[in-house]
Order: sequence, then C-alpha cells, then structure tokens
Amino acid sequence: MLLSGLQFANGVAVGPNADYVLVAESGEYRVQRLWLNGPRAGSSDVFIDNLPGFPDNISFNGRDRFWLAIAAPRHPLVDQLADKVWLRKVVSRIPAWIQPKPKRHCMVFALDLDGNVIVNAQNSGAGAYWKITSAIESGQWLYCGSVDEACIARISLVALSGSRSIQENSQGTG
Repeated sequence: MLLSGLQFANGVAVGPNADYVLVAESGEYRVQRLWLNGPRAGSSDVFIDNLPGFPDNISFNGRDRFWLAIAAPRHPLVDQLADKVWLRKVVSRIPAWIQPKPKRHCMVFALDLDGNVIVNAQNSGAGAYWKITSAIESGQWLYCGSVDEACIARISLVALSGSRSIQENSQGTG
C-alpha cells in the first residue's frame, strides 16, 4: 500500500517522468499527489483542493496538462452530511425515486503541472452531456465518457481555448 486514508479514490494518472502519481479523491473533492521519485519520494500533498464537484478519472496528455473529469457538481446537502456517516447511510437507503434528482451539469478541467486550472469547461441544462467520468486528449480533440450517456463526446481543444461551453463544442459519437 502506497497511500491510505483516501476517501473514494476514483482515478489515477502518472505524472511526467513517473515522478508522482495523482489520485482523484471524490469524497474529499480533491486530487492528491504521491511522490514516487526524487527528494519527496514517499510523501504526499494536495495537488488541487475544494473542487466544485466530485472528481472522477484523471488523465495526463504526456506533455503539460492533466484532464480531470468531474462526475457531478457538489450539492449543499451532501456537504452538510460529510461528517455524519450514520446519516449518510440512512439517506443512501432511501429509494432512488424519492431522492433529489441531480442537476444536469458537466465539468472538465485541464490542470497544469502545478495543479492550477487552465481550462474550465462547464455546461448545464436539459441537453448537457453529463456525468463525465473520463476525459482523454488525442490530437486536437478531447474525448469524454459518461456513466449515463449512450455516447461519447468529442470536444475541439481549439474551441476549449475560447469561451464556449462543452455543449456548443461537443458532438456525440455513437
């Protein structure tokens, strides 16, 4: 075991030169970094914290950025229940048809090698591609997968450098 005490470790990506591995920690709304090589080997630190949603998978483009998929935005009720384990267990047993429905909102972030957000792509609304669980860069495209959609999304990296939303830039692929 290299790193323990994680809250729903959901995705990992190895950094440049295999110096560290990033771990998306959904339950803490953050990404941790575990150093594998160099003077900090064996230690960990927070790469990015207080994310606006539940981080899922993370990927490295092999050069200068990590793509972080955010499966769903934070919900105030979930935040209030964070330290009330017994109450969370009760709520999780409520039938799905009674539970509040999540807002259709998608988020993908590009992080630089220091954990700074350099692309913040978000969209919400009835037609939003949502519950993004993976984002992988290939050529001039970002490909996104979802646990709820019956397709993948392809987003132009050139368009992401502008101010348009994911919905305006994506095209579903069956």
